[in-house]
Amino acid sequence: MAFRNAVGGFIDNANPGGLSLTRNTAWRNGGTGFDLADADGTLTRNLAATNAKAVDLGSSSSGSGNSWDLGGTWDDSSLASTDPATLTGPRRADGSIPPSTFLRPKNGTDVGARL
Repeated sequence: MAFRNAVGGFIDNANPGGLSLTRNTAWRNGGTGFDLADADGTLTRNLAATNAKAVDLGSSSSGSGNSWDLGGTWDDSSLASTDPATLTGPRRADGSIPPSTFLRPKNGTDVGARL
């Protein structure tokens, strides 16, 4: 997950190499959620919601099953929870973050990260 960053979420930083992004979530970033303008990227089942811009993919990048491929409106109202308290709250005995609906699509679409 990449959220509430001043600029972008997932960025290739002008790296022309191969990047593979699967089941990530970019939310409320000040710039682009997924910026792979230069990379040879493959994006699968990612979610971009409420970023200044959802995605910027160059001609070498491709993907399928991402929120921008599916269409529709992806904003706070399309998410089950936008409260990150589960990330900063108590951990489970094994140190993991407890399961939550944070940034999961309300409609059950199988995109984005899962806690």
